[in-house]
Amino acid sequence: RSHHMRDAKYLQWRSDVFTRDNWTCQTCGERGGKLEAHHIKGWTKYPEFRFEVSNGATLCKECHELTDNYAGRSNGK
Repeated sequence: RSHHMRDAKYLQWRSDVFTRDNWTCQTCGERGGKLEAHHIKGWTKYPEFRFEVSNGATLCKECHELTDNYAGRSNGK
């Protein structure tokens, strides 16, 4: 899974999500810090939405870890 994080298409998606969300966690409102781009519909289960900016949300690391599909958890949306 980590190999996709070096892919240009993924990096562009991530940058676009952060820019759209003004580098702010969409759950707690933290700006900057350890932000991560979250796939609302999981990476594995919904490959057709992997690079859709509308399928992303900027989350701080702590909020990201609380999501249903963090790190490949199977019950993601």
